[in-house]
Amino acid sequence: MEVVRYFTSSQKQLPATGPNDSIVQLPDIPPCYECNVEVALRFDSALDSEKLQQSLKQLLEIGNWRQLGGRLRRRDTNPSACNYDLHVPVEFTTERPAFNYQILELSGAIDEHPIACKLPRLTDPKKVSFYNVGDALSPFRTRTRYPRKAQEWADSDLPPLSFEQLNFRDGTIILLVYPHILMDATGYGLFLKAWTSVLQGRIDHVPQCCGFSEYITDLFCHKTPAEAFTWHNHLLKGLDSLKFTAGLLWENRWGKEDRVIRVPAKFIMQTRDKVLADLSTSQPSPFVSQSDVLIAWFTRVVLAALKPHQRRTLVLTNAFDTRHMLPPERAYLQNSVFMAYTMLPVGEVLSNPVSFLANEIRSSLVRERTEEQIQARCAWAKDVGVMPLLGTSDMLLCCVSNWSKGNLIDLDFGHAAVTEHRGQCVPSSILNCSQMGGVTPNYGMILGKDSQDCWWMQWHLPKFCWAVIERELDTINQISRD
Repeated sequence: MEVVRYFTSSQKQLPATGPNDSIVQLPDIPPCYECNVEVALRFDSALDSEKLQQSLKQLLEIGNWRQLGGRLRRRDTNPSACNYDLHVPVEFTTERPAFNYQILELSGAIDEHPIACKLPRLTDPKKVSFYNVGDALSPFRTRTRYPRKAQEWADSDLPPLSFEQLNFRDGTIILLVYPHILMDATGYGLFLKAWTSVLQGRIDHVPQCCGFSEYITDLFCHKTPAEAFTWHNHLLKGLDSLKFTAGLLWENRWGKEDRVIRVPAKFIMQTRDKVLADLSTSQPSPFVSQSDVLIAWFTRVVLAALKPHQRRTLVLTNAFDTRHMLPPERAYLQNSVFMAYTMLPVGEVLSNPVSFLANEIRSSLVRERTEEQIQARCAWAKDVGVMPLLGTSDMLLCCVSNWSKGNLIDLDFGHAAVTEHRGQCVPSSILNCSQMGGVTPNYGMILGKDSQDCWWMQWHLPKFCWAVIERELDTINQISRD
């Protein structure tokens, strides 16, 4: 098996290109996209692996969906360059399959397994749930090791889509692995949606896939100068960049850990109602989304736990999708997100109610999602490089990625259920298992809403602050019981 040979070979040789492979040039990427995205979906039903694989094979023979079975190859021999191509086999075979799929059969119920029982699951929808997940799936993943970075994928002849299915008597966990260079969370959600459409026998519902050679940024037509970008004069460079890096290294000295949090629908709705009531005193028709409120509320909880200096600048980056600007009839899989920036003094954020930060987050999205701003940002990025750093030298950087647009918790796999399933068979929980490594800022992922309308999120924060955060969440649960 290729995935085993890759890691057991004593001397790696660059894989040969198939003589009839079609070559698809990928857009140049920032270094942050060279990692993997690894996501675990839990289902509270046993799923038929054969049905899942057959429908997946069928999808990857449709039009440009075939490109997902291509092999990564570095275009430039310069090791510092982040440019890759996809080499797509003219035919997928046993030796060069369209995807890699591993199956592990486990006896017993999913909640009786000593490791699987620790994974997030549906609980009381009226209370905040808190999960210390760590690297919960590592005992299972020792069976199969995958490349961790784009360069490692390029050194192998592995297909970029890998799956590991853990079968229990009454449930299933599917671990999904792919190199981030290919897709963002929304793109992967579109892929999974197409997969379920084929599984359900609705091939006519599979949209045309936009090829990876069609660069999203090129579709925006750079008509707006770089100077029009709102934050064009906030580029961090020189000594300021060094000072920020030193500060980030210092803040990482304690180590960081992941936690998964499930927030009740009632709490978010009540908080949003309060936010809108506050804003209505100064705005005629205020609007903030539930995710705006969720991010604002929890960011304030994080700041209270971190206890940064009040004069420091909070730089909150909030990923937003640009697919709303593209023709809706095609599926754009490739990375299509930009960051909306909210920059405020820490003291101002903490001294004001949640409505203040929620309104600022919404304002930044409204301002930066316009066609003019996206065009200006693309022009600016070409001038300063693909990985610019914005902010101040003393900033507290907090990055948020909103996966809710990918609808990963709203995927119906009922047609693969081993036994008859009433209603939809959607994931009961989702876990991001990606391993970033190295020095990282504080970051969080809004994973989406489940079947009970509760919000799931996962945060990567310094170890020392989690005890404070957990006490705050316990306080919310106590108030809700009173």
